[in-house]
Amino acid sequence: MRELLLAKRLASPDLRGFPNQWLSADIVSSIIDNAADESLYADSVAQGTVMYQSDVLRVYAADWRFQLVAKIARAHERGQLANDDHFGNDMSDTVAILRLLVEQNKGRPIRIADVRGWYALGRRLTDEELEHAEAAYEAVHGEHALAGESEEKETAD
Repeated sequence: MRELLLAKRLASPDLRGFPNQWLSADIVSSIIDNAADESLYADSVAQGTVMYQSDVLRVYAADWRFQLVAKIARAHERGQLANDDHFGNDMSDTVAILRLLVEQNKGRPIRIADVRGWYALGRRLTDEELEHAEAAYEAVHGEHALAGESEEKETAD
């Protein structure tokens, strides 16, 4: 962990557009300590989104699915869901990540059952958390990002 934080400190001046706290030590340490999340690294590399690259260091964006679950959970913890704050930092990040995932899904809403299966982070996302994420997305984009069972059946027909 010490080497990772040192690399972050040394690399930060070269990361134009990223704040100094772009790497969350809390998230990294929980991933390193949790064998259940070993696939996160492989999934992130497979996704192929490089945030920074030098001769000695390449930083990949964490899997968008992982980021979505983490942002929704953190928005809940910070009270952004309780007060319908659709535009707090975590909710605006949630909307941006949802947009990217919907675009990757050929413009179709993402199945809630799929979202529930992504990187549980120790617990399942609640219906309320997913409803708030959906409401924030709809407020910005005027369309649905998430599909429940009834919508899934309609789009399959």
